[in-house]
Amino acid sequence: MNNTKKTLLNSVLSIVNKLEDEQTDIVEWVNEQLSIESIYFDTENDLNGVEILCSFGGPDIRVYCGRYNYVKGHWGSDTISRTFDDNRLFEYMEKLYSRKWKDNRWV
Repeated sequence: MNNTKKTLLNSVLSIVNKLEDEQTDIVEWVNEQLSIESIYFDTENDLNGVEILCSFGGPDIRVYCGRYNYVKGHWGSDTISRTFDDNRLFEYMEKLYSRKWKDNRWV
């Protein structure tokens, strides 16, 4: 494994470990990231998933939460993806982005 791929793997695993650590403050973690890139809703307007940009430019790392929870990193021609087993991030995203139709408007 070359140095670039090792660095990418370590970066991805670091985020996975942070997200699975119960000591991690999820609100603080989200606020430290670069941006929330995409928000996905299903046909019932329930939150289906969120894509969070953690870094770009080498490596490019994104976290996806929702139906599948995983961290995906790209650097050059290398791609590494690892799942994480924790729903706190998605639960927080639901609090931020839940929307319901009420009185002829989204609330």
